[in-house]
Amino acid sequence: MKRFTKAAAAAMLALAALLSAGCSGKTDSIETGAGVVTQAPVTAEPTEALPTPEPTPEPTPEPTEDPSVIRLIYEAELNEITARNEYSSETQRIMVESALSLYGKVSYFWGGKSYYKGFDPEWGKPYKVTSAGDPTTGETLPYGLDCSGYISWCGVQLGKGAKWTSSNIGEGTWHQWSNSVDVEAGDIRLGDIVFQNSYPGAETQHVGIVVGFLENGDPVIAHCSCTEGGVVVTTAGDTFIFYRRLKFMI
Repeated sequence: MKRFTKAAAAAMLALAALLSAGCSGKTDSIETGAGVVTQAPVTAEPTEALPTPEPTPEPTPEPTEDPSVIRLIYEAELNEITARNEYSSETQRIMVESALSLYGKVSYFWGGKSYYKGFDPEWGKPYKVTSAGDPTTGETLPYGLDCSGYISWCGVQLGKGAKWTSSNIGEGTWHQWSNSVDVEAGDIRLGDIVFQNSYPGAETQHVGIVVGFLENGDPVIAHCSCTEGGVVVTTAGDTFIFYRRLKFMI
């Protein structure tokens, strides 16, 4: 058997080190008995990369309600609103609760009036629109109320009869305006009526009744709306501006 000298053994060790270094890049140098040779760097076992944390999304700001835009109030919210109502008189309570009793139940009908105490059985039946001045004039539609007819029907529920209602509330928006007085913004109460425009000079008009208040104090209005097709409850927006109190409720 051939015996290796120390020099030969050192040379073989250096060769083995070079082969093991391969393409790994930088190596460290060490001294051996055969001179300076290089040693492959010791590398750690690869570890699984930690996932890059997802950036925390910025919270989406809640949309700010524009008080100038009228907003429909639906049943769940309406129940919360009316649960806070406190009435100062029985007349006020009857007017408001009568208005609320027709929510979503009666259609808009141009010229529609009713002096029926309770739910009028004629509502919903096909009637021809005979009052002039509306695009629906001459059409046959489910009978209901117009905006002023809705307010006067609420007065009928006080049980004082058609003649009293006609004299103290009125059958049209002009009569209802003249049977009421201005209310300051800080003194709006349940049962007050509110108009879109002022008289005299209004070419178009709409009227509703205050049936509650939002938590911020803004009034909530029930009205029979031609746009929505019947009795709805909404915020006031820029639609209802002129608040008034019927004289018999002062």
